[in-house]
Amino acid sequence: GGGGGVMGGTVSRRERGAPKKKPPPWDDADVAKHSPVVKASWNRCMEKKGYFELGGLYYDTLFEEAPELGPMFTLERERMGVKFVDMLAAMVAVVDSPPGMHSKLESLAPMHIERGVQA
Repeated sequence: GGGGGVMGGTVSRRERGAPKKKPPPWDDADVAKHSPVVKASWNRCMEKKGYFELGGLYYDTLFEEAPELGPMFTLERERMGVKFVDMLAAMVAVVDSPPGMHSKLESLAPMHIERGVQA
C-alpha cells in the first residue's frame, strides 16, 4: 500500500518523498456516534441521486461557483464525477476507522499538491 495514482502511474511514498504520518487524535465515542450518521446520509444520497448524478452535481456546482478551477481538471466531467464519488464512497466505507480515513486522505495529497491546490 501507500501508493497513489499520479498522472497515470503509481508513485510510492518513498519515491515522492512523503513520509507516512500518524493520524490526528480521535475520540472513539465520537467515531461511534457520528459514523453511522455519515453512512446513513451517504446511503440516502446514493438512493436519491446515484453515482453519476451525484458526481455531476458536484462538478457542475464547483465550476459554477469557481469557473477559474476548470483548467485544473483534464478529464471529462463524467469520469471526474465517477472518480470523485468513488473516493467519497471509499471514505464513507472507512468512516468508522480514523486511521483508515487518514490513510485515504493522505494518498490524495500528492496529486492535489502537484496541481497547485492550496488550502
